[in-house]
Amino acid sequence: MLRAMRNQTVFVNRVWNAPVMRSFHASVVSLAEGKAPKAPAVKDETKVHSVELISDIAEDTGLTKKDVQAVLRSLPAVIAHHVSKGKTVYMNDIGIIKTVDRKGRTFHNPTNGKPVEIGDRKLVKITTAVALRKLVK
Repeated sequence: MLRAMRNQTVFVNRVWNAPVMRSFHASVVSLAEGKAPKAPAVKDETKVHSVELISDIAEDTGLTKKDVQAVLRSLPAVIAHHVSKGKTVYMNDIGIIKTVDRKGRTFHNPTNGKPVEIGDRKLVKITTAVALRKLVK
């Protein structure tokens, strides 16, 4: 739906019936180019983003959201620091993060059939905790 008000154009969102203000010039240009205004994204209920985690942790612990955000931002760097030194990181009720050595091997390229050699390498392995796996079942 499109309604004009003074030098503004109001698009009424059909999903929520909420007005979205845009400048008249931008609206006319986008309509002239055949572009319709974008509808808001539908929230996916199967995903949890960091903002929601921060809010939940702050509510659960009584810390401020800013403090929780600082901790969550530093966590990957701290884990990477310890894992890069060859240490195993144990996180209660979440899992284990460690490095493993993979032996080199030979495989055949499916495109041309020639053998390709992969050397020895180190990988990061994440194993989920038994308690977490039981919750999922």
